[in-house]
Amino acid sequence: MKKRMLAAVLAVSMLVGLFSGCGGQETGTSQSSAATEEEGSTVSEVSGEGETSDTLFAEPLEFTIMAPIWEPHTKATEDMEIFNAMAEKTNTKITYEWVPQDGYKDRVTTALASGDIPEVISSRDSLSMLISQGAALPLDELLAEYGPNIMASIEDVLPGLKNPADGKLYSVPFVLDYPPAYAMLVRKDWLTAVGIEKIPETWDEWMAAWTAFRDGDPNGDGDSTNDIPYGGDVYSLMPAFGMNINGKEAFMVTDEGEYTLAYESPDFRTYLEAMREMYKEGLLDQEFVTRGTYVNQKEFEKALFAGIVGSGMTWAEIAKRTTESVREINPDAEMVGTKAITGPDGKGALPARGKASPSVVLTVSAEEKGIADEIIQYYNWIFSEEGIRMASYGIEGKHYDMVDGKPVIKEPYCNDFVTARGAGLNFTPLPHCFSSDAYEQILLGGKSVDTLDPITKLYYDALNNGSEYYNAPPVLETEAYMDNQAVIMPKLDTMLSECVTGQITIDEFYTQYEALKPIGLQAILDEGKAAWEEISE
Repeated sequence: MKKRMLAAVLAVSMLVGLFSGCGGQETGTSQSSAATEEEGSTVSEVSGEGETSDTLFAEPLEFTIMAPIWEPHTKATEDMEIFNAMAEKTNTKITYEWVPQDGYKDRVTTALASGDIPEVISSRDSLSMLISQGAALPLDELLAEYGPNIMASIEDVLPGLKNPADGKLYSVPFVLDYPPAYAMLVRKDWLTAVGIEKIPETWDEWMAAWTAFRDGDPNGDGDSTNDIPYGGDVYSLMPAFGMNINGKEAFMVTDEGEYTLAYESPDFRTYLEAMREMYKEGLLDQEFVTRGTYVNQKEFEKALFAGIVGSGMTWAEIAKRTTESVREINPDAEMVGTKAITGPDGKGALPARGKASPSVVLTVSAEEKGIADEIIQYYNWIFSEEGIRMASYGIEGKHYDMVDGKPVIKEPYCNDFVTARGAGLNFTPLPHCFSSDAYEQILLGGKSVDTLDPITKLYYDALNNGSEYYNAPPVLETEAYMDNQAVIMPKLDTMLSECVTGQITIDEFYTQYEALKPIGLQAILDEGKAAWEEISE
């Protein structure tokens, strides 16, 4: 490839401390697209030959990006303030083709069919198509040579970003290294009502609390039959039995590093026995099939906000929202976050927030123009300390001030994620590293922890509950999975619910499970295992 002279020697920036983390979406923020037509915008290149001391490239780098846009990010594309600042720092001229989010996949399909594609395309909802049609470049060698900052930010989650079909990496990522997102929640006022002073931790302690919730009418309405000791779906309790699953699909990676399904785990029978007992004894949500974090979060929230759920695993922010809702009828209500439940064998963890996700691909057009290496260098700058600061905090003096050597986001940008993103901070349609410190500043509305109002502090404390977190593995979309999942996965879900509710025995569950292997399940297991081994090398 043709190389341009770099303005300065690129130093490898280790992404630690203040500038760790990227990507992610705060729950409750709108992603609906308000745009009605495609928009184009271009940032200005740096003028003047020879003025290279403060820019990444000695000569301007020009390329085009096509990406989806939605609110509140649309506002940030109007003045392009942060985009222009990045262009000045790097000596780039980037043309942005913004496409309304709802029609983005169709737009990508049209571009591929025409053969006229930009050098960079957002891979949102389109990664498999871009790879299968040969439009996306494998980036492994380019990132190894030109993207050390990018690689440093994803090295611990790299397997989950690779294409399972060939083990290659195709996307520049979007990263937020802020593990807390979920929490185990419990109604502290219910514990008090049934005479339990210590928040449960062990399985025996939780069983005792759930039994007391069932029998003690903790919500005080005179009817103990409408109280749900543990609310939500049964998948959320699998980690307490050593099965750190990715969600309802129940894929996991064993301690030996094998990619498999939880149903294959030697701990699964013990788990089934425990779930059947909880359901029979009225400790488990009798409607777990239709509501829960992994089944139907909205229906689960309705039950929580109605004040009939004593505990469950869900988003940490629900501690605040449940307390606010239930206090309208019970001023003493208090939902608090606690550690992950420790199961009978001492196991227990919570799924971490997804640290990294695919964001954009470089296309064959970048390779044909001989600028693929330089585009990676550009994104490597985005993942440098300077790039992280600009993407996370914005422009000094406008969006943040330096206070005691630390960037502090100014009002109104620190007030909420909608305002921050509308100004161009944490611009999630494109790759960047969102500092965990900036994330927390906005999360807290610019306040210090000790000045938070009591209900907001419930949210913060639920996030920082002291749990062990695990990185959930992805669903590997192997050929066998794509061919068979529409039949196999719903069947597994039905079999699990039927077993927990006593409609079939545990032995009957395993008999039916084995019967699925010759008709696609074994192929899913085998190809998933092989693909994980390939991408984990």
